[in-house]
Amino acid sequence: MELSADLADALNNLGAALHQLANVSLESIASIDPCISGVVGGAHDLAVAEHYKHVAEACAQLHVDAEKLNPRWNRTYGRNGTFWTGALKDGRHRGGIPYFCPTGWTRFSLNVCADHEFDQRYDHWGYVYHGTKSKHVGSILTSGIRGSATGMCYCGKDESAVYTSPSIEYAGHPRYARVDINPETRKWVQVVLQCRVDPHAIWKKKSETMGATAAGITIDPNIGNETMEWLIKPNYTDPATGNRYIRDAIVCTGIMLRLTDEHPHNCPAYWWSRDPEYLSSWCMSHHLPKTAPDQERGRKARRSWEVCENTSLTAGFTCSGDPLNDHFEAVPKYVNIDIGKTHMSNQPFAQGGMRHAYYLYAPGVAAVYYDHDSVASSKGFVPSPWFVVKPYRQETLAHIENALHITADQAVDREIRTYKAASYFAALFNKKVAASGMLPRGCGIQFLEPLVFNFNGEVFFGEQFIEGNDFVKWNDNAGVLNLSLDATRQRINEIVAAFSHFTYARSKGTLMVVDVQGWYRPGNTTCHVRDESTSFIFTDPQ
Repeated sequence: MELSADLADALNNLGAALHQLANVSLESIASIDPCISGVVGGAHDLAVAEHYKHVAEACAQLHVDAEKLNPRWNRTYGRNGTFWTGALKDGRHRGGIPYFCPTGWTRFSLNVCADHEFDQRYDHWGYVYHGTKSKHVGSILTSGIRGSATGMCYCGKDESAVYTSPSIEYAGHPRYARVDINPETRKWVQVVLQCRVDPHAIWKKKSETMGATAAGITIDPNIGNETMEWLIKPNYTDPATGNRYIRDAIVCTGIMLRLTDEHPHNCPAYWWSRDPEYLSSWCMSHHLPKTAPDQERGRKARRSWEVCENTSLTAGFTCSGDPLNDHFEAVPKYVNIDIGKTHMSNQPFAQGGMRHAYYLYAPGVAAVYYDHDSVASSKGFVPSPWFVVKPYRQETLAHIENALHITADQAVDREIRTYKAASYFAALFNKKVAASGMLPRGCGIQFLEPLVFNFNGEVFFGEQFIEGNDFVKWNDNAGVLNLSLDATRQRINEIVAAFSHFTYARSKGTLMVVDVQGWYRPGNTTCHVRDESTSFIFTDPQ
């Protein structure tokens, strides 16, 4: 099935942006993966079009040049895309190896050779899969799959082999296809390489080694657990490096992606995530602290929280330079000032795609940070001792290190600059609309002030905690608008949309403030912010 002409033309215009494949639209595979909520229908070519619409945004998790791709054979597999049951019966040989539908996955096809040559060279080769880390895809495609006597392909004394599987479900186990986070889209991604293999090159077929059989788990209903691993021995030695390679026996034909809007460990749709005991046995959930949104915060509860006797605070950030150029900085007025004893909750009360959110009780902040003259002039303002600290999730830290090539502290600095840039545009917006009558008298937008806490030697991004359950997210960075009753009451969604558009127009298309979320509080009651004219209090801009 070929893609429509319009889609093919759109794909041709994407150019070099295709090397960032991991930033793929989740919505287009929502109807395929039962773990994903928000079902979206659509035919095969429309589904792929939705994927590619979001590819151009920076993610840098996969390094694949556009020349290595063959969009004609991209596929989204599932009941609303390309789908079949049982072994595919299309008249192709594939070396007698059955080909089952990789439901829930999307294939980005690789340009192995001209299409007419492919059938001649590989028609008698069958499909197998090889799970990997997303950062390894580029090097694998460039250098080939290498057998290593000291790494992932070790299978016995003085022997090396590449492990593949006829089952994408087995290759999709996080032991092989590591779960990564894409902070730009806040989606979880797994990568598996789809390969064609010469059946004569298959050295051994072995039982699964992931403990599924012992746990009574059937990995794939189409393939027995006892023949789940297929080993292929390297047949070529590079004379320059001595590295062992597989040559003319296996070829990568596609990059398979599976995306979810929550961590796959929490999705019961996969064979390895259904059984909590099995999941725990592989230590796949130890880094996912259980969220406790209703945890107690009183004095008695805080006795069991982590304590820091000498917490320090960096705050009072002001803008230096223009957010539209490279010289923009957020300069703190207070650097590592001592705020005394603080308590941090043992469990997060919320979590997002990038970070967890923990309570921080810090009564010493008001005494040393707040400007009491300003506080006194703000009618009814009472400094709150409650704050939120937001450590990065483990997957986010891996992305920061491996894809962004910066440290966690540098990532926090970026967060602060993003907050201050958003605040800069909020001030311009408030001034612009003050005389227009668009906003009610005394209504304005304000972003929470970014704070940096040093708690027992760890640096945490933080902000004031806002009480109440009226939090709303109006839009996100994938173009999705919230049109619920809470978001549209009194047409406040139009004000939010106007602000996002204003930032785009004011920056001449350089940037746009999105992921707009927070609280609408006319009269600014119980918000613990100083400007009583503020009605919108926003957090976590992107």
